[in-house]
Amino acid sequence: MMIDEKQLAEKMDKMYADLETMDQSLMMENLKAMGCTWSYEQIVDELTKNWNDLKVSDKIFETCTIDDTCSIYPRDFIDEAIYLILSKFHHFKFEHYGLISKRLDDLCEAELDDCEKIAQLESCFQRFFKMCKCFDLDNFDRITYEVNDGIDLHSIIVDYLDECMEQGRMNDPCYYQKIIDFVLRFNKQFSYVNDFLAYALEVELATAYVALKNPKGEKMLLAAIDKRNDKTEAILYYGLAYLDEYPQKTLKIFDRYKAQLNKESDSYEIIMEIINDMKQEQA
Repeated sequence: MMIDEKQLAEKMDKMYADLETMDQSLMMENLKAMGCTWSYEQIVDELTKNWNDLKVSDKIFETCTIDDTCSIYPRDFIDEAIYLILSKFHHFKFEHYGLISKRLDDLCEAELDDCEKIAQLESCFQRFFKMCKCFDLDNFDRITYEVNDGIDLHSIIVDYLDECMEQGRMNDPCYYQKIIDFVLRFNKQFSYVNDFLAYALEVELATAYVALKNPKGEKMLLAAIDKRNDKTEAILYYGLAYLDEYPQKTLKIFDRYKAQLNKESDSYEIIMEIINDMKQEQA
């Protein structure tokens, strides 16, 4: 018998209310009531072998006949029970992706001081790297593809690095070192990364080096002009790396490479706007 949307909503509300105080034995009773034949030890063992907790939930659905018709909770209780084990009932040597992902999502929505948010994101990323190291995960894109939980980890990483860059410019150069440390650790862990993210990280790293007067930065930016298909984009990032502290060098860079600029590139208009704005300021 199918339940209507109102009944489902009531079941969901009750489930979330009860989860706040539910103990391990009651959790297992409710799992059994909806057809889960796994023992607590089996679930923990499977979670120990998998970094992706959603995979364990899926396996329960695949191996058991789950029926929530007569249960006081909906089928979603399976996922919530797994989360309860991870967050409350068992300590693992690593933190599962589900916990990390939820924390990252919460942080993105939280109204925190910029420096505090950076510190908490940094903590999450440290746990993420530890998890990846435990399971020898070297393909970043496969992780996000396999989980597909709606969290845009790519954007969260880029936003984190951009915020570090902003704090470095405004308040404390130590944030540039945070960028360098993150990107180097990321590159050490992952051999396979999509081109978009790989280049974004390369630009962030090079710009941080430039800000700290490290010659590695300019070498990286120059190398990108030679190897990138969109040379105009690479020239833009080369110029932007010096815009705050050495705006005249930015103008010289754009002038030096003007013959290589492609008007069809999305970056061309940005370069022209920067040049025009700077000329107006000097007038």
